[in-house]
Amino acid sequence: MASVTSSATSELRTGVSLVRMHPGISIALGAAIVLSLCAVCTGLGAIVGPWFVCELYGVQIAAATGIARPRTSAWIRAAAIVLATVVIVALTGWLAALGFGPDVATADAAEEPLPWPEALRRVGLITGSVILAVGFIAPFLYAPLVLIDRGGRIGGAVVESAWLAWRSGVLRHLALTFVVFFLQLSPALITAMIVARTFERAATPLGLLGALPLMTITIPLGQAWTTAAYLERRALLAVPRAVQARGPVPRTLVALLSFDVLAPVLALAMLGLSALRPSTPAESDAPPGTTLIDREVHEERARIVVPDTTITVMVEGRELIVRAGDGEADGAGRLPRAWPSAIERVRVVRARDVYAITIEANDRVFHTRIDGAGMRVDDSIRRRLEQHVPTWALLTILAAFLVFGLLGGRALAPLGALRAEVGAPERAEAYARSMRWGLAIAPFVVGALIAGVVSITR
Repeated sequence: MASVTSSATSELRTGVSLVRMHPGISIALGAAIVLSLCAVCTGLGAIVGPWFVCELYGVQIAAATGIARPRTSAWIRAAAIVLATVVIVALTGWLAALGFGPDVATADAAEEPLPWPEALRRVGLITGSVILAVGFIAPFLYAPLVLIDRGGRIGGAVVESAWLAWRSGVLRHLALTFVVFFLQLSPALITAMIVARTFERAATPLGLLGALPLMTITIPLGQAWTTAAYLERRALLAVPRAVQARGPVPRTLVALLSFDVLAPVLALAMLGLSALRPSTPAESDAPPGTTLIDREVHEERARIVVPDTTITVMVEGRELIVRAGDGEADGAGRLPRAWPSAIERVRVVRARDVYAITIEANDRVFHTRIDGAGMRVDDSIRRRLEQHVPTWALLTILAAFLVFGLLGGRALAPLGALRAEVGAPERAEAYARSMRWGLAIAPFVVGALIAGVVSITR
Protein backbone atom coordinates (compact mmCIF):
# COMPACT_ATOMS: atom_id res chain seq x y z
CA MET A 1 0.00 0.00 0.00
CA ALA A 2 2.85 2.35 0.87
CA SER A 3 4.56 1.66 -2.46
CA VAL A 4 1.35 2.40 -4.36
CA THR A 5 0.91 5.68 -2.52
CA SER A 6 4.55 6.57 -3.10
CA SER A 7 4.26 5.81 -6.84
CA ALA A 8 1.08 7.90 -7.16
CA THR A 9 2.73 10.78 -5.31
CA SER A 10 5.76 10.55 -7.60
CA GLU A 11 3.53 10.62 -10.69
CA LEU A 12 1.64 13.63 -9.34
CA ARG A 13 4.89 15.48 -8.69
CA THR A 14 6.06 14.68 -12.22
CA GLY A 15 2.72 15.92 -13.58
CA VAL A 16 3.02 19.18 -11.64
CA SER A 17 6.56 19.66 -12.97
CA LEU A 18 5.30 19.12 -16.55
CA VAL A 19 2.73 21.89 -16.07
CA ARG A 20 5.34 24.19 -14.48
CA MET A 21 7.69 23.76 -17.45
CA HIS A 22 5.19 25.53 -19.72
CA PRO A 23 2.63 27.20 -17.42
CA GLY A 24 1.40 29.72 -19.98
CA ILE A 25 0.87 27.14 -22.72
CA SER A 26 -0.75 24.70 -20.26
CA ILE A 27 -3.27 27.24 -18.96
CA ALA A 28 -3.96 28.53 -22.48
CA LEU A 29 -4.71 25.01 -23.72
CA GLY A 30 -6.77 24.39 -20.56
CA ALA A 31 -8.82 27.49 -21.34
CA ALA A 32 -9.22 26.33 -24.95
CA ILE A 33 -10.53 22.97 -23.74
CA VAL A 34 -12.98 24.67 -21.34
CA LEU A 35 -14.25 26.97 -24.08
CA SER A 36 -14.60 23.97 -26.39
CA LEU A 37 -16.76 22.26 -23.77
CA CYS A 38 -18.94 25.36 -23.69
CA ALA A 39 -19.19 25.29 -27.49
CA VAL A 40 -20.22 21.63 -27.74
CA CYS A 41 -23.84 22.67 -28.30
CA THR A 42 -22.76 24.31 -31.56
CA GLY A 43 -20.91 21.20 -32.72
CA LEU A 44 -17.62 23.08 -33.01
CA GLY A 45 -16.49 22.10 -29.51
CA ALA A 46 -16.81 18.40 -30.32
CA ILE A 47 -14.27 18.89 -33.13
CA VAL A 48 -11.68 21.23 -31.64
CA GLY A 49 -11.91 20.14 -27.99
CA PRO A 50 -10.35 16.67 -28.45
CA TRP A 51 -7.66 18.19 -30.66
CA PHE A 52 -6.72 20.67 -27.92
CA VAL A 53 -6.46 17.72 -25.50
CA CYS A 54 -4.06 16.04 -27.92
CA GLU A 55 -2.06 19.26 -28.21
CA LEU A 56 -1.80 19.34 -24.42
CA TYR A 57 -0.60 15.73 -24.37
CA GLY A 58 1.93 16.53 -27.09
CA VAL A 59 3.31 19.50 -25.16
CA GLN A 60 3.66 17.40 -22.00
CA ILE A 61 5.37 14.47 -23.79
CA ALA A 62 7.77 16.90 -25.45
CA ALA A 63 8.50 18.57 -22.11
CA ALA A 64 9.30 15.20 -20.51
CA THR A 65 11.33 13.65 -23.36
CA GLY A 66 12.76 16.72 -25.06
CA ILE A 67 11.42 15.49 -28.43
CA ALA A 68 8.38 17.05 -30.11
CA ARG A 69 6.11 14.47 -31.75
CA PRO A 70 5.10 15.28 -35.33
CA ARG A 71 1.39 15.74 -36.01
CA THR A 72 0.32 12.76 -38.10
CA SER A 73 -2.94 11.00 -38.83
CA ALA A 74 -2.44 9.16 -35.52
CA TRP A 75 -3.33 12.43 -33.77
CA ILE A 76 -6.73 12.36 -35.46
CA ARG A 77 -7.27 8.83 -34.16
CA ALA A 78 -6.15 9.94 -30.71
CA ALA A 79 -8.65 12.82 -30.84
CA ALA A 80 -11.39 10.35 -31.82
CA ILE A 81 -10.66 8.25 -28.72
CA VAL A 82 -10.68 11.38 -26.54
CA LEU A 83 -14.03 12.40 -28.03
CA ALA A 84 -15.53 8.94 -27.47
CA THR A 85 -14.41 8.74 -23.83
CA VAL A 86 -15.59 12.28 -23.07
CA VAL A 87 -18.98 11.60 -24.71
CA ILE A 88 -19.47 8.45 -22.59
CA VAL A 89 -18.65 10.24 -19.33
CA ALA A 90 -20.56 13.40 -20.32
CA LEU A 91 -23.69 11.49 -21.39
CA THR A 92 -23.65 9.53 -18.14
CA GLY A 93 -23.14 12.71 -16.13
CA TRP A 94 -25.89 14.50 -18.07
CA LEU A 95 -28.41 11.73 -17.45
CA ALA A 96 -27.42 11.43 -13.80
CA ALA A 97 -27.46 15.20 -13.19
CA LEU A 98 -30.87 15.67 -14.81
CA GLY A 99 -32.24 12.49 -13.29
CA PHE A 100 -31.00 13.00 -9.73
CA GLY A 101 -30.14 16.70 -9.55
CA PRO A 102 -32.50 19.66 -9.21
CA ASP A 103 -34.57 20.11 -12.37
CA VAL A 104 -34.46 23.88 -12.80
CA ALA A 105 -37.14 23.89 -15.51
CA THR A 106 -39.88 22.14 -13.57
CA ALA A 107 -41.53 21.97 -10.18
CA ASP A 108 -38.29 20.82 -8.54
CA ALA A 109 -36.85 24.31 -9.08
CA ALA A 110 -37.75 25.42 -5.57
CA GLU A 111 -36.41 28.68 -4.24
CA GLU A 112 -35.19 27.28 -0.93
CA PRO A 113 -31.79 25.54 -0.87
CA LEU A 114 -31.57 21.77 -0.65
CA PRO A 115 -31.00 20.35 2.85
CA TRP A 116 -27.48 19.00 3.30
CA PRO A 117 -28.53 15.31 3.49
CA GLU A 118 -30.54 15.62 0.26
CA ALA A 119 -27.76 17.59 -1.46
CA LEU A 120 -25.17 14.97 -0.46
CA ARG A 121 -27.46 12.12 -1.54
CA ARG A 122 -27.97 13.63 -4.99
CA VAL A 123 -24.29 14.38 -5.40
CA GLY A 124 -23.52 10.82 -4.33
CA LEU A 125 -25.89 9.34 -6.92
CA ILE A 126 -24.48 11.54 -9.68
CA THR A 127 -20.90 10.81 -8.64
CA GLY A 128 -21.56 7.07 -8.44
CA SER A 129 -23.01 7.03 -11.95
CA VAL A 130 -20.05 8.94 -13.34
CA ILE A 131 -17.63 6.64 -11.48
CA LEU A 132 -19.07 3.64 -13.38
CA ALA A 133 -18.59 5.48 -16.69
CA VAL A 134 -15.03 6.43 -15.76
CA GLY A 135 -14.34 2.83 -14.78
CA PHE A 136 -15.63 1.69 -18.16
CA ILE A 137 -13.16 3.88 -20.05
CA ALA A 138 -10.24 3.16 -17.66
CA PRO A 139 -8.60 0.56 -19.96
CA PHE A 140 -8.42 3.20 -22.72
CA LEU A 141 -6.79 5.89 -20.56
CA TYR A 142 -3.36 5.68 -22.21
CA ALA A 143 -4.59 5.02 -25.78
CA PRO A 144 -4.44 8.69 -26.97
CA LEU A 145 -0.95 9.02 -25.49
CA VAL A 146 0.18 5.83 -27.23
CA LEU A 147 -1.04 7.17 -30.59
CA ILE A 148 0.57 10.58 -30.11
CA ASP A 149 3.83 9.11 -28.84
CA ARG A 150 4.18 6.02 -31.05
CA GLY A 151 1.68 6.37 -33.90
CA GLY A 152 -0.23 3.31 -35.11
CA ARG A 153 -3.90 2.41 -35.21
CA ILE A 154 -6.72 2.61 -32.69
CA GLY A 155 -6.93 -1.15 -32.05
CA GLY A 156 -3.24 -1.46 -31.27
CA ALA A 157 -3.28 1.60 -29.03
CA VAL A 158 -6.31 0.29 -27.10
CA VAL A 159 -4.76 -3.10 -26.32
CA GLU A 160 -1.42 -1.53 -25.44
CA SER A 161 -3.20 0.86 -23.11
CA ALA A 162 -5.03 -2.07 -21.49
CA TRP A 163 -1.74 -3.92 -21.11
CA LEU A 164 -0.11 -0.98 -19.36
CA ALA A 165 -3.17 -0.62 -17.11
CA TRP A 166 -3.10 -4.33 -16.24
CA ARG A 167 0.61 -4.21 -15.40
CA SER A 168 -0.14 -1.34 -13.03
CA GLY A 169 -2.76 -3.41 -11.19
CA VAL A 170 -6.48 -3.23 -11.95
CA LEU A 171 -7.55 -1.51 -8.74
CA ARG A 172 -4.62 0.88 -8.75
CA HIS A 173 -5.31 1.89 -12.35
CA LEU A 174 -9.02 2.35 -11.64
CA ALA A 175 -8.13 4.57 -8.67
CA LEU A 176 -5.76 6.60 -10.85
CA THR A 177 -8.43 7.06 -13.53
CA PHE A 178 -11.04 8.15 -10.99
CA VAL A 179 -8.71 10.62 -9.29
CA VAL A 180 -7.51 12.11 -12.58
CA PHE A 181 -11.04 12.65 -13.90
CA PHE A 182 -12.45 14.04 -10.68
CA LEU A 183 -9.44 16.29 -10.23
CA GLN A 184 -10.30 17.88 -13.56
CA LEU A 185 -14.02 18.18 -12.71
CA SER A 186 -13.64 18.96 -8.99
CA PRO A 187 -14.29 22.73 -9.27
CA ALA A 188 -17.62 22.11 -11.04
CA LEU A 189 -18.75 19.41 -8.59
CA ILE A 190 -17.83 21.41 -5.49
CA THR A 191 -19.33 24.72 -6.60
CA ALA A 192 -22.53 23.06 -7.85
CA MET A 193 -23.10 21.40 -4.46
CA ILE A 194 -22.32 24.60 -2.55
CA VAL A 195 -24.66 26.71 -4.70
CA ALA A 196 -27.49 24.15 -4.53
CA ARG A 197 -27.13 24.03 -0.75
CA THR A 198 -26.48 27.72 -0.04
CA PHE A 199 -28.63 29.50 -2.62
CA GLU A 200 -31.72 28.48 -4.54
CA ARG A 201 -31.65 25.24 -6.52
CA ALA A 202 -32.29 27.00 -9.82
CA ALA A 203 -28.90 28.72 -9.45
CA THR A 204 -27.00 25.40 -9.72
CA PRO A 205 -25.95 26.03 -13.38
CA LEU A 206 -24.47 29.36 -12.28
CA GLY A 207 -22.25 27.46 -9.88
CA LEU A 208 -20.99 25.37 -12.78
CA LEU A 209 -20.33 28.53 -14.76
CA GLY A 210 -18.35 30.02 -11.89
CA ALA A 211 -16.12 26.93 -11.78
CA LEU A 212 -14.89 27.24 -15.37
CA PRO A 213 -11.88 29.51 -14.60
CA LEU A 214 -10.57 27.00 -12.06
CA MET A 215 -10.91 24.17 -14.58
CA THR A 216 -8.34 25.87 -16.83
CA ILE A 217 -5.84 24.80 -14.15
CA THR A 218 -7.24 21.44 -13.02
CA ILE A 219 -7.62 20.07 -16.58
CA PRO A 220 -3.91 20.51 -17.51
CA LEU A 221 -2.91 19.12 -14.10
CA GLY A 222 -5.08 16.02 -14.52
CA GLN A 223 -3.81 15.45 -18.05
CA ALA A 224 -0.21 15.88 -16.88
CA TRP A 225 -0.76 13.27 -14.17
CA THR A 226 -1.97 10.84 -16.85
CA THR A 227 1.03 11.66 -19.05
CA ALA A 228 3.44 11.07 -16.16
CA ALA A 229 1.85 7.67 -15.42
CA TYR A 230 2.13 6.68 -19.09
CA LEU A 231 5.76 7.76 -19.44
CA GLU A 232 6.66 5.72 -16.38
CA ARG A 233 5.31 2.55 -18.06
CA ARG A 234 5.93 2.98 -21.78
CA ALA A 235 9.26 1.12 -21.61
CA LEU A 236 7.16 -2.06 -21.29
CA LEU A 237 6.09 -1.71 -24.93
CA ALA A 238 8.05 -2.92 -27.95
CA VAL A 239 9.26 -0.53 -30.60
CA PRO A 240 6.51 0.11 -33.20
CA ARG A 241 8.45 -1.62 -36.01
CA ALA A 242 8.69 -4.87 -34.03
CA VAL A 243 4.97 -4.70 -33.19
CA GLN A 244 3.95 -4.40 -36.84
CA ALA A 245 5.70 -7.70 -37.67
CA ARG A 246 3.66 -9.78 -35.19
CA GLY A 247 0.58 -10.31 -37.34
CA PRO A 248 -3.19 -9.68 -37.11
CA VAL A 249 -5.63 -10.84 -34.42
CA PRO A 250 -8.32 -13.45 -35.34
CA ARG A 251 -11.48 -11.78 -36.62
CA THR A 252 -13.78 -13.67 -34.26
CA LEU A 253 -11.83 -12.35 -31.27
CA VAL A 254 -11.87 -8.81 -32.69
CA ALA A 255 -15.64 -9.07 -33.21
CA LEU A 256 -16.23 -10.34 -29.67
CA LEU A 257 -14.12 -7.66 -27.99
CA SER A 258 -15.61 -4.93 -30.20
CA PHE A 259 -19.09 -6.08 -29.19
CA ASP A 260 -18.10 -6.04 -25.51
CA VAL A 261 -16.96 -2.44 -25.87
CA LEU A 262 -19.70 -1.07 -28.12
CA ALA A 263 -22.83 -2.76 -26.69
CA PRO A 264 -22.83 -0.88 -23.33
CA VAL A 265 -22.14 2.39 -25.16
CA LEU A 266 -25.08 1.74 -27.49
CA ALA A 267 -27.27 0.89 -24.48
CA LEU A 268 -26.26 4.18 -22.85
CA ALA A 269 -27.09 6.05 -26.06
CA MET A 270 -30.55 4.43 -26.12
CA LEU A 271 -30.99 5.44 -22.49
CA GLY A 272 -30.21 9.01 -23.52
CA LEU A 273 -32.73 8.84 -26.36
CA SER A 274 -35.40 7.60 -23.97
CA ALA A 275 -34.82 10.74 -21.88
CA LEU A 276 -35.77 12.81 -24.95
CA ARG A 277 -39.21 11.18 -25.23
CA PRO A 278 -41.93 13.19 -23.42
CA SER A 279 -43.64 11.57 -20.46
CA THR A 280 -47.38 10.96 -20.42
CA PRO A 281 -49.63 12.99 -18.09
CA ALA A 282 -49.95 11.61 -14.55
CA GLU A 283 -53.00 9.51 -13.71
CA SER A 284 -54.34 11.64 -10.87
CA ASP A 285 -56.60 14.61 -10.30
CA ALA A 286 -55.41 18.21 -10.57
CA PRO A 287 -54.02 19.94 -7.46
CA PRO A 288 -56.27 22.45 -5.60
CA GLY A 289 -56.79 25.81 -7.28
CA THR A 290 -59.22 28.07 -9.07
CA THR A 291 -61.29 26.27 -11.69
CA LEU A 292 -61.26 28.28 -14.91
CA ILE A 293 -62.90 25.78 -17.25
CA ASP A 294 -64.98 22.64 -16.69
CA ARG A 295 -66.34 21.36 -19.99
CA GLU A 296 -67.76 18.09 -21.21
CA VAL A 297 -66.68 17.10 -24.70
CA HIS A 298 -69.58 15.73 -26.74
CA GLU A 299 -68.32 16.35 -30.27
CA GLU A 300 -65.30 14.77 -31.95
CA ARG A 301 -63.42 18.08 -31.98
CA ALA A 302 -63.43 20.87 -29.42
CA ARG A 303 -61.49 24.11 -29.01
CA ILE A 304 -61.14 25.60 -25.52
CA VAL A 305 -59.57 28.99 -24.86
CA VAL A 306 -58.25 29.54 -21.33
CA PRO A 307 -59.53 32.93 -20.05
CA ASP A 308 -57.03 35.82 -19.79
CA THR A 309 -54.29 33.81 -21.52
CA THR A 310 -53.13 32.96 -25.02
CA ILE A 311 -53.44 29.24 -24.23
CA THR A 312 -55.74 27.12 -26.38
CA VAL A 313 -56.63 23.51 -25.57
CA MET A 314 -57.84 21.47 -28.55
CA VAL A 315 -59.45 18.04 -28.35
CA GLU A 316 -59.44 15.72 -31.37
CA GLY A 317 -60.93 12.40 -30.29
CA ARG A 318 -58.26 10.82 -28.10
CA GLU A 319 -55.75 13.58 -28.83
CA LEU A 320 -55.19 16.68 -26.69
CA ILE A 321 -53.17 19.58 -28.11
CA VAL A 322 -51.97 22.64 -26.21
CA ARG A 323 -51.13 25.83 -28.13
CA ALA A 324 -50.10 29.29 -26.99
CA GLY A 325 -50.20 32.47 -29.08
CA ASP A 326 -50.64 32.41 -32.82
CA GLY A 327 -47.85 30.02 -33.75
CA GLU A 328 -48.48 26.35 -34.52
CA ALA A 329 -45.18 25.42 -32.84
CA ASP A 330 -45.83 27.39 -29.64
CA GLY A 331 -46.99 25.55 -26.52
CA ALA A 332 -46.68 21.94 -25.44
CA GLY A 333 -48.21 20.67 -28.68
CA ARG A 334 -49.75 17.19 -28.93
CA LEU A 335 -49.52 15.40 -25.57
CA PRO A 336 -48.55 11.72 -25.37
CA ARG A 337 -51.69 9.65 -24.82
CA ALA A 338 -52.17 7.76 -21.58
CA TRP A 339 -55.99 7.55 -21.56
CA PRO A 340 -57.63 4.50 -23.13
CA SER A 341 -60.47 6.12 -25.11
CA ALA A 342 -61.82 9.41 -26.47
CA ILE A 343 -61.65 12.40 -24.11
CA GLU A 344 -64.98 13.01 -22.35
CA ARG A 345 -64.25 16.02 -20.15
CA VAL A 346 -61.60 18.73 -19.77
CA ARG A 347 -61.00 20.97 -16.75
CA VAL A 348 -58.46 23.76 -16.37
CA VAL A 349 -57.42 24.74 -12.84
CA ARG A 350 -55.09 27.61 -12.00
CA ALA A 351 -52.73 27.46 -9.01
CA ARG A 352 -50.46 30.55 -8.88
CA ASP A 353 -48.72 30.78 -12.26
CA VAL A 354 -49.34 27.16 -13.24
CA TYR A 355 -52.37 25.82 -15.10
CA ALA A 356 -53.40 22.19 -14.52
CA ILE A 357 -55.31 20.53 -17.36
CA THR A 358 -57.38 17.54 -16.25
CA ILE A 359 -58.47 14.94 -18.80
CA GLU A 360 -61.27 12.48 -18.05
CA ALA A 361 -61.76 9.43 -20.26
CA ASN A 362 -63.60 6.18 -19.50
CA ASP A 363 -63.84 6.92 -15.74
CA ARG A 364 -60.09 7.55 -15.51
CA VAL A 365 -58.55 10.94 -14.67
CA PHE A 366 -55.21 12.32 -15.86
CA HIS A 367 -53.63 15.74 -15.53
CA THR A 368 -50.68 17.74 -16.78
CA ARG A 369 -49.38 21.15 -15.73
CA ILE A 370 -48.34 24.00 -18.01
CA ASP A 371 -47.02 27.52 -17.54
CA GLY A 372 -48.28 30.77 -19.04
CA ALA A 373 -46.48 30.01 -22.31
CA GLY A 374 -48.29 26.71 -22.66
CA MET A 375 -45.20 24.59 -21.92
CA ARG A 376 -45.36 21.58 -19.62
CA VAL A 377 -43.72 21.96 -16.20
CA ASP A 378 -44.27 18.35 -15.09
CA ASP A 379 -42.24 16.73 -17.88
CA SER A 380 -38.84 16.49 -16.16
CA ILE A 381 -35.99 14.22 -17.27
CA ARG A 382 -36.37 12.35 -14.00
CA ARG A 383 -40.03 11.64 -14.76
CA ARG A 384 -39.21 10.56 -18.30
CA LEU A 385 -36.57 8.11 -17.10
CA GLU A 386 -38.86 6.75 -14.38
CA GLN A 387 -41.61 6.24 -16.94
CA HIS A 388 -39.60 4.81 -19.83
CA VAL A 389 -36.75 2.95 -18.10
CA PRO A 390 -37.61 -0.02 -15.83
CA THR A 391 -35.50 -0.33 -12.70
CA TRP A 392 -34.09 -3.66 -13.86
CA ALA A 393 -33.01 -2.10 -17.16
CA LEU A 394 -31.12 0.71 -15.44
CA LEU A 395 -29.41 -1.74 -13.07
CA THR A 396 -28.51 -4.03 -15.98
CA ILE A 397 -26.83 -1.21 -17.91
CA LEU A 398 -24.95 -0.08 -14.79
CA ALA A 399 -23.87 -3.67 -14.14
CA ALA A 400 -22.47 -3.95 -17.68
CA PHE A 401 -20.40 -0.82 -17.15
CA LEU A 402 -19.16 -2.15 -13.81
CA VAL A 403 -18.24 -5.58 -15.19
CA PHE A 404 -16.41 -4.14 -18.17
CA GLY A 405 -14.55 -1.71 -15.92
CA LEU A 406 -13.34 -4.64 -13.82
CA LEU A 407 -12.81 -7.28 -16.53
CA GLY A 408 -12.44 -5.35 -19.80
CA GLY A 409 -8.77 -4.68 -19.17
CA ARG A 410 -8.18 -8.39 -18.55
CA ALA A 411 -9.79 -9.24 -21.89
CA LEU A 412 -7.72 -6.71 -23.83
CA ALA A 413 -4.44 -7.01 -21.93
CA PRO A 414 -3.32 -10.39 -23.39
CA LEU A 415 -3.37 -8.85 -26.87
CA GLY A 416 -1.35 -5.92 -25.58
CA ALA A 417 1.08 -8.36 -23.97
CA LEU A 418 1.84 -9.74 -27.44
CA ARG A 419 3.13 -6.26 -28.28
CA ALA A 420 5.30 -6.04 -25.15
CA GLU A 421 9.07 -5.67 -25.24
CA VAL A 422 9.71 -8.56 -22.86
CA GLY A 423 7.75 -11.48 -21.44
CA ALA A 424 5.30 -11.73 -24.35
CA PRO A 425 3.15 -14.90 -24.07
CA GLU A 426 2.58 -17.47 -26.78
CA ARG A 427 0.15 -16.21 -29.40
CA ALA A 428 -2.38 -19.05 -29.02
CA GLU A 429 -2.29 -18.74 -25.23
CA ALA A 430 -2.91 -14.98 -25.38
CA TYR A 431 -5.81 -15.39 -27.81
CA ALA A 432 -7.42 -18.09 -25.66
CA ARG A 433 -7.11 -16.00 -22.50
CA SER A 434 -8.55 -12.94 -24.21
CA MET A 435 -11.43 -15.02 -25.62
CA ARG A 436 -12.29 -16.43 -22.18
CA TRP A 437 -12.52 -13.00 -20.57
CA GLY A 438 -14.43 -11.61 -23.54
CA LEU A 439 -17.00 -14.41 -23.27
CA ALA A 440 -17.30 -13.78 -19.51
CA ILE A 441 -18.22 -10.15 -20.22
CA ALA A 442 -20.60 -10.93 -23.11
CA PRO A 443 -23.74 -11.92 -21.09
CA PHE A 444 -23.66 -8.64 -19.20
CA VAL A 445 -23.33 -6.46 -22.30
CA VAL A 446 -26.04 -8.47 -24.09
CA GLY A 447 -28.30 -7.77 -21.11
CA ALA A 448 -27.42 -4.07 -21.32
CA LEU A 449 -28.29 -4.02 -25.02
CA ILE A 450 -31.67 -5.65 -24.32
CA ALA A 451 -32.29 -3.14 -21.52
CA GLY A 452 -31.52 -0.26 -23.90
CA VAL A 453 -33.97 -1.57 -26.48
CA VAL A 454 -36.68 -1.93 -23.84
CA SER A 455 -36.04 1.62 -22.61
CA ILE A 456 -36.35 3.18 -26.03
CA THR A 457 -39.46 1.23 -27.03
CA ARG A 458 -41.41 1.17 -23.78
